[in-house]
Formats: sequence, C-alpha cells, structure tokens
Amino acid sequence: MNFRKHSLLLTAIEEFHSHGEMPTGIHIHKAMSFAQSMDLLEVPFAFILYKHGPYSVDIEFELDQMRSYSAVVAGKNPFLSQVLRVGSNGDLVRKKAPLQFCEVSGISRVCAFLSKRSLIQVDLFATAAWISYHERISNPEQLASRLHSLKPFISKQDAIAGGLAVSQFDQMRLAG
Repeated sequence: MNFRKHSLLLTAIEEFHSHGEMPTGIHIHKAMSFAQSMDLLEVPFAFILYKHGPYSVDIEFELDQMRSYSAVVAGKNPFLSQVLRVGSNGDLVRKKAPLQFCEVSGISRVCAFLSKRSLIQVDLFATAAWISYHERISNPEQLASRLHSLKPFISKQDAIAGGLAVSQFDQMRLAG
C-alpha cells in the first residue's frame, strides 16, 4: 500500500468537502491532474487524456484500495452517485504519510478553484491545464483552439473560457 498516494487523495476529498463540494471520483481525478499540470505539487499518478478529460487508472486503483480498508467510504446522493468521504481509517493514513504544508496548500487551492463548478467545467479546466502542461501551449487563444479541436462538442466560447480560466489560475499561482 502506498500511504503517500492515499494521503494525497484523502486530502483532496477533505478539501473538496471543506469548500462545500461533494466530491466523486471524477472530482479527484480532475483535481490531481490539475495540480500536476499547474506544477503545484508532485503528483505520483499517470494520466491519459480521453473524451472526458484526464483520467488515471492509478487513482481508481488507489481509491478502491482505500475503500477496502475504510480510509474512504462512498455514499449515495440523490444527485450524484458515489460521493467520497473520509472513512474510519482516515486517521491511519494521516499518521502513516503526513503531507507537507505546501502539498496541502496546493491541493486546497485546486479544490477551491474547482469547487462549486459543474462537472463539465471541471473537465474543461482539467483538460485545458493538461494541454497547457503536456503540449506546452500557454497562449489562451491557442489553448482554446486546441481544446475545441479535441472536444468539438464544447463550444468555442466555452473553450475560450476554459483557456482563460487556466491562464488566470496560473497567473495567480505565479503571483503568490
């Protein structure tokens, strides 16, 4: 078991809850990818880009493992299935692999940014950040064009908004 990975995921779950969001696995995938793409912390998960944005088989495996020993529990919600919550063994994870302040801070910033947004927006922002990071596209217009070419079902206006949001987040990150 990799308690460091579990601690990162657990922190993301907690941070989403602290910002008023009921996180699903989708939120966790996108938040970890976004944190990696924005160079906020070292994220030990590999991501692939698919129709609905960055996805990590690693994260899915780790969340399943965390459920197996009750570090995380998944509850039903009338509007969202599988809302993730800290389980009875969450403290075990924190003791085995405490995170540094800068890691918690980075995860908190990402969760605050993504919270209270639709899953479509969360996907859009995570995909725009992935493109920026992996394809080294920083110009918002070029980023929007590439985003729209990968996701033609996203309007050009939404693609531009996604590119601008990622650029603004990056400017805030660099400023402090």
